[in-house]
Amino acid sequence: MKVFHGHRPGAPGCAESPERQRPDSLGAVNEPLNENNRKVAGLLEDRKDWRIETDAEGPHWLFGVDGEARLVITPEMEGFLMYRADQDSSWVIPRIEQVQAWLDEHEHEHAGLSAAGEAWKRAAEELRRQNEEDGGT
Repeated sequence: MKVFHGHRPGAPGCAESPERQRPDSLGAVNEPLNENNRKVAGLLEDRKDWRIETDAEGPHWLFGVDGEARLVITPEMEGFLMYRADQDSSWVIPRIEQVQAWLDEHEHEHAGLSAAGEAWKRAAEELRRQNEEDGGT
Protein backbone atom coordinates (compact mmCIF):
# COMPACT_ATOMS: atom_id res chain seq x y z
CA MET A 1 0.00 0.00 0.00
CA LYS A 2 1.33 3.40 -0.97
CA VAL A 3 1.37 6.24 1.55
CA PHE A 4 1.57 9.65 -0.06
CA HIS A 5 3.77 12.50 1.15
CA GLY A 6 1.79 14.29 3.82
CA HIS A 7 -0.56 11.36 4.50
CA ARG A 8 -0.41 9.61 7.83
CA PRO A 9 -1.62 6.00 7.84
CA GLY A 10 -5.05 5.93 9.44
CA ALA A 11 -5.61 9.68 9.00
CA PRO A 12 -8.89 10.80 7.43
CA GLY A 13 -8.51 10.53 3.71
CA CYS A 14 -5.64 8.08 3.90
CA ALA A 15 -6.25 4.84 2.05
CA GLU A 16 -5.85 2.92 5.35
CA SER A 17 -8.53 4.94 7.14
CA PRO A 18 -11.66 2.88 7.96
CA GLU A 19 -13.94 5.57 6.55
CA ARG A 20 -12.22 5.16 3.16
CA GLN A 21 -13.37 1.55 2.76
CA ARG A 22 -15.34 0.92 -0.42
CA PRO A 23 -18.21 -1.54 -0.80
CA ASP A 24 -17.21 -4.87 -2.32
CA SER A 25 -20.31 -5.10 -4.46
CA LEU A 26 -20.35 -4.16 -8.12
CA GLY A 27 -22.90 -2.54 -10.38
CA ALA A 28 -25.23 0.30 -9.42
CA VAL A 29 -23.60 0.79 -6.01
CA ASN A 30 -20.31 1.83 -7.66
CA GLU A 31 -21.84 3.87 -10.50
CA PRO A 32 -21.56 7.21 -8.63
CA LEU A 33 -17.92 6.40 -7.90
CA ASN A 34 -17.23 5.48 -11.55
CA GLU A 35 -18.86 8.73 -12.68
CA ASN A 36 -16.78 10.74 -10.20
CA ASN A 37 -13.63 8.97 -11.44
CA ARG A 38 -14.45 10.13 -14.99
CA LYS A 39 -15.25 13.68 -13.87
CA VAL A 40 -12.05 14.20 -11.90
CA ALA A 41 -9.96 12.64 -14.70
CA GLY A 42 -11.55 15.05 -17.18
CA LEU A 43 -10.73 17.99 -14.92
CA LEU A 44 -7.14 17.08 -13.99
CA GLU A 45 -5.56 14.92 -16.70
CA ASP A 46 -4.27 17.90 -18.70
CA ARG A 47 -3.54 20.26 -15.79
CA LYS A 48 0.11 21.02 -15.07
CA ASP A 49 1.75 19.15 -12.16
CA TRP A 50 -1.18 16.75 -11.60
CA ARG A 51 -0.61 13.00 -11.81
CA ILE A 52 -2.67 9.94 -11.02
CA GLU A 53 -1.58 7.13 -8.74
CA THR A 54 -3.68 4.08 -8.06
CA ASP A 55 -3.63 1.64 -5.19
CA ALA A 56 -6.05 -1.03 -3.96
CA GLU A 57 -8.47 1.72 -2.90
CA GLY A 58 -8.58 3.26 -6.37
CA PRO A 59 -7.21 6.35 -8.07
CA HIS A 60 -5.79 9.38 -6.28
CA TRP A 61 -4.89 12.60 -8.12
CA LEU A 62 -1.77 14.22 -6.70
CA PHE A 63 -0.56 17.78 -7.25
CA GLY A 64 3.09 18.61 -6.76
CA VAL A 65 6.55 18.35 -8.23
CA ASP A 66 9.45 15.98 -7.48
CA GLY A 67 7.12 13.34 -6.06
CA GLU A 68 5.38 15.59 -3.55
CA ALA A 69 1.64 15.41 -3.06
CA ARG A 70 0.75 18.87 -1.82
CA LEU A 71 -2.89 18.38 -2.80
CA VAL A 72 -4.66 15.04 -3.24
CA ILE A 73 -8.10 14.53 -4.76
CA THR A 74 -9.73 11.14 -4.41
CA PRO A 75 -13.05 10.37 -6.09
CA GLU A 76 -15.60 9.14 -3.55
CA MET A 77 -19.19 7.99 -3.91
CA GLU A 78 -20.42 11.17 -2.22
CA GLY A 79 -18.12 13.55 -4.12
CA PHE A 80 -14.42 14.32 -4.09
CA LEU A 81 -12.17 13.94 -1.06
CA MET A 82 -9.79 16.89 -0.97
CA TYR A 83 -6.56 16.70 1.05
CA ARG A 84 -4.18 19.58 1.83
CA ALA A 85 -0.79 18.38 3.05
CA ASP A 86 0.20 21.82 4.40
CA GLN A 87 -2.73 21.76 6.83
CA ASP A 88 -3.03 17.97 7.12
CA SER A 89 -6.75 18.40 6.55
CA SER A 90 -9.32 16.78 4.34
CA TRP A 91 -12.94 17.39 3.41
CA VAL A 92 -15.42 16.29 0.76
CA ILE A 93 -16.58 18.60 -2.02
CA PRO A 94 -19.78 17.16 -3.52
CA ARG A 95 -19.66 18.58 -7.07
CA ILE A 96 -16.89 18.70 -9.68
CA GLU A 97 -17.74 22.33 -10.48
CA GLN A 98 -16.97 23.20 -6.86
CA VAL A 99 -13.67 21.31 -7.07
CA GLN A 100 -12.74 23.31 -10.16
CA ALA A 101 -13.68 26.60 -8.48
CA TRP A 102 -11.60 25.70 -5.41
CA LEU A 103 -8.62 24.76 -7.57
CA ASP A 104 -8.93 27.94 -9.64
CA GLU A 105 -8.73 29.94 -6.40
CA HIS A 106 -6.16 27.92 -4.42
CA GLU A 107 -4.06 25.65 -6.67
CA HIS A 108 -1.37 28.31 -7.20
CA GLU A 109 -0.77 28.42 -3.42
CA HIS A 110 0.54 24.85 -3.63
CA ALA A 111 2.73 25.16 -6.75
CA GLY A 112 6.39 24.20 -6.57
CA LEU A 113 8.10 22.42 -3.72
CA SER A 114 6.96 22.67 -0.13
CA ALA A 115 9.35 24.13 2.47
CA ALA A 116 10.29 20.56 3.47
CA GLY A 117 10.84 19.65 -0.18
CA GLU A 118 13.08 22.68 -0.67
CA ALA A 119 15.11 21.78 2.44
CA TRP A 120 15.49 18.17 1.25
CA LYS A 121 16.60 19.36 -2.20
CA ARG A 122 19.22 21.73 -0.67
CA ALA A 123 20.54 18.94 1.58
CA ALA A 124 20.81 16.53 -1.37
CA GLU A 125 22.63 19.15 -3.46
CA GLU A 126 25.03 19.89 -0.58
CA LEU A 127 25.75 16.19 -0.12
CA ARG A 128 26.41 15.80 -3.84
CA ARG A 129 28.72 18.84 -3.81
CA GLN A 130 30.65 17.45 -0.83
CA ASN A 131 31.05 14.07 -2.53
CA GLU A 132 32.39 15.76 -5.67
CA GLU A 133 34.87 17.83 -3.62
CA ASP A 134 36.04 14.68 -1.82
CA GLY A 135 36.58 12.94 -5.16
CA GLY A 136 33.69 10.53 -4.54
CA THR A 137 30.62 9.91 -6.59
